[in-house]
Amino acid sequence: LQSSVYGDQVLYRWGGEEYRASDAQRLLREAGARDVARATDRYALERQAWFRKGAEEHIPLSVPTRVVFGTDLPTTVGFDFQRERPVDPTCGDPLCAEPYYQDYPGTIQAAGDSGDSGWMNRAPEAWLVNPLCEIREFEFVSHMDIFENPEVLRLLVANARDIPLGIDSCR
Repeated sequence: LQSSVYGDQVLYRWGGEEYRASDAQRLLREAGARDVARATDRYALERQAWFRKGAEEHIPLSVPTRVVFGTDLPTTVGFDFQRERPVDPTCGDPLCAEPYYQDYPGTIQAAGDSGDSGWMNRAPEAWLVNPLCEIREFEFVSHMDIFENPEVLRLLVANARDIPLGIDSCR
């Protein structure tokens, strides 16, 4: 969960506690997923040089990139868990934490995102040479159906065929 992507959006609730991307470490530790919390810290995008170059210096990726996503669809961005007991500070395994046992948590929907996580899908603009060309929206195409959509496939296949030949329609 990257703050550069999700900003200040509430992604998880556990009882009265709200968690944003910047709280991912705390949520993972409280939910007993200490190993994942350590890995998340180690591999956080903010620690990667290529990520910082785009996010801070607006230096695009050195490889041709295409971003495709669906719009105008309801988007679940997180979950709302019940909390019936306090966090156990000795819990070091997700099996001893409450969220693990909640089969049907509530969901948190993106508000005003103009579609399928539009605010998240726009984040790569910082790493692109020509975002208006390199980012393509496909109305009503869900995340799980994007690679079954003929129009999306035509675009991606054409780019995969042309770019190795030195033909990049976005540069």
